[in-house]
Amino acid sequence: MDLLYLGKVTKAVGLKGQVRVFSDSDFVEERFKKGTSLKIELNNQLSDVTVLSASFSGNIGTVLFNITKTREEAEKLRDALLYIDRNQVKSLAIDDYYYFDLKDCDVLDTNHQLIGKVIEVLEQPSSAVLRIQDNQGDFLVPFVKAFVKEVDIQSKKIVIEMVEGLR
Repeated sequence: MDLLYLGKVTKAVGLKGQVRVFSDSDFVEERFKKGTSLKIELNNQLSDVTVLSASFSGNIGTVLFNITKTREEAEKLRDALLYIDRNQVKSLAIDDYYYFDLKDCDVLDTNHQLIGKVIEVLEQPSSAVLRIQDNQGDFLVPFVKAFVKEVDIQSKKIVIEMVEGLR
């Protein structure tokens, strides 16, 4: 089973078993839609859970799972990690990418010289932004065609146009 990391339970909220979730996933509304089956890892044990309700603002939300009915039960889920089976993730259109596919890609310049590696994808109002780490630290590159010239998910490579001031 190939699991994709979605996020983490941070604390219990309310009295009816809801938890606060920090999502590290794109398509948050789809991932935490009512009825979605997820995997939850707590104390190195993996269990199945079903989303009963969810409300997100950005990447922070309140979620009710089928395994909690009280605040005390929800408190036991603190620091639990959430996953989804990769088979549950639908394919995207050409030139659309899941953030988890972009992470850990090697980043090359247009001369195919290694620049660094994608360590994070940040969601910004105007576009996604790649955080790229190199031997000097890290820098941000907007995930737009002006900078990103080629993406090869199979080879885990992204070619970008390096312009002055980008790094």
